[in-house]
Amino acid sequence: MKTTSIFNMIFAAAALMASALSHAETLSFIPAAPTRIESVRVRVDGPAIRYDATSVKVSMAGNKITVSAQLLYSIPTIVALDIYRRVPFDVELGRLPSGTYDVEFVGNRTEGGPATSLGASRLVVAELNSTYAFAPMYDYTDIWWNPEESGWGISIHVKNRNLFAAWFVYDSMGRPTWYTIQGCGWSKPDTCELGTVVKATGTPLGGILGLSAIVMSSAGVGSIRFNGYDSATMLYTVDGISSQKTITRQLF
Repeated sequence: MKTTSIFNMIFAAAALMASALSHAETLSFIPAAPTRIESVRVRVDGPAIRYDATSVKVSMAGNKITVSAQLLYSIPTIVALDIYRRVPFDVELGRLPSGTYDVEFVGNRTEGGPATSLGASRLVVAELNSTYAFAPMYDYTDIWWNPEESGWGISIHVKNRNLFAAWFVYDSMGRPTWYTIQGCGWSKPDTCELGTVVKATGTPLGGILGLSAIVMSSAGVGSIRFNGYDSATMLYTVDGISSQKTITRQLF
């Protein structure tokens, strides 16, 4: 390789680093207007800088939240930029008390080295609506199952005060069947009661003919009592059969 080519490459790398450091990353929040019971994520997106997503750390002091990552802009890295495809990434901040927070993203050239501020934004977490008598104690969103009864499970999603669950089981003939639990109410911070269990039938996936071909019917009621963060008891009456199941978060 000619000397002039090497110098040109180094000059281009230096110009790219200077350009990257002169532009701010864009920080946005998911959800954009959270309440205190929602888990919040910050999305980092920007024009040029690469960084090691596995090095991301989150720290908090008062109402200041700092997200840091190690930058990847060494000369060898820049020469092989095609192997570091630049995409936005999300960082979980978790559930925060209601209030206003200043969130900053900083980059370090080396682990523990000096930090460069690359972007900042303000996050507002709202209080719950006063009409809510109870709110869930934890974020129960996850896949749940009974490890002693592999083959069925329930996917639970909690947003604000609403719980929606998709329940995959087998019917009395051993055929795979799906139910959903909708509209249960939080009688306590750990108990969502008397949700409607809905069963849906329709055409196969390859031949769906529209909503008119889907038949939804009420199959019973279901309640979920959470015993802490990672265990729960389901109580239900479905198609005339009443029972209960112990479930835990499915770990990967």
